[in-house]
Amino acid sequence: MSEMPEKYRDRLSGMKESSTHNAEDIKVLFKWINKYTEGYYSKKGGKPPFGPIMRGMISSPDYTMKDFKAIVVNGYTKNESLLIELAKVDLSETLKEVDIPYLILQGDTDIVTSTKMISDFVKTSKNNNLHMELVENSGHIPSATGMDVIINKGFGFLKQM
Repeated sequence: MSEMPEKYRDRLSGMKESSTHNAEDIKVLFKWINKYTEGYYSKKGGKPPFGPIMRGMISSPDYTMKDFKAIVVNGYTKNESLLIELAKVDLSETLKEVDIPYLILQGDTDIVTSTKMISDFVKTSKNNNLHMELVENSGHIPSATGMDVIINKGFGFLKQM
C-alpha cells in the first residue's frame, strides 16, 4: 500500500468520482504519482540516463536550446488549458484506424498512461498494425535499463518492417 496520507486518499477518491477536473486537480495528481508511486520512475530499473540524453539533445541539430529549456523547466504546469487538454486526450479512435505498423512501448509501472488500459485496448482494437511491448522496470519515463529495451525493441520492430 502506498505511503499516501489518508487526507490525500480521500481527495483522490473524490477526483475519481468527478467527471470534470481543473488544472489544480491535475497538477496535484501528477505530484502524488511522482511522490507516492512508481508511475513516473520504476525503482528497480534505476534512474533514467538524463545526462547522456541532455548531452545528445544539446549536440543534436534537431533540437534548440528552447527545446532543452522546455524539457528542464517543464512549462506545461503554467499552461492550464494545455494541462486540461492533455488529461482529456483520447487517441483510441485514431489508433484503431492506424494503417501502418505502430509500436507502443509501455512501462510496466506507468500509471500516467495506464499500462493495463493500453494493453487491453491493443488486444481489443482488432487492428493488426497496432502493437504494444511492455518495458519491464520502467514507469512513464524509461529507466536506465528501460532505455536499452526501448532502443532494442524499437529497432527490432523497424527491422521487421
